[in-house]
Amino acid sequence: MQRFRHESRFPVPPPDVFAWHERPGAFERLVPPWATVHVRWRRGTIRDGDEVVMELRKGPLHLTWHLRHRDFVDGEAFTDEQLEGPFQRWVHTHRFRSDGESGTTLIDDTRESRPRPRSWTRGRHRSSSAS
Repeated sequence: MQRFRHESRFPVPPPDVFAWHERPGAFERLVPPWATVHVRWRRGTIRDGDEVVMELRKGPLHLTWHLRHRDFVDGEAFTDEQLEGPFQRWVHTHRFRSDGESGTTLIDDTRESRPRPRSWTRGRHRSSSAS
């Protein structure tokens, strides 16, 4: 599995940054207007067992990405895990840490395996467009 790690700093305390992510619609607020990712269905927010289904569009290709949230620790962390989507395995953990100066360091740690074979994505496209 490949691993990607990114850190972002925010000038507000961790409970505030975490609460922002927990509010309904946080994902939609994070996605830039030119992005081709749309939420098709959601149950809950970021707590254990909550789920979201997104559609990713790139030209004629439409991929469905189904994620479930887990490892929720109030004010500290949560994880998104792919149930179905473009990767063989994809896990994204969000950790919120104090930076020691009344701000927050948000640590995004993503582990993913290679993308699924093209035949899977073509099949998903056909089944999505047929429904």
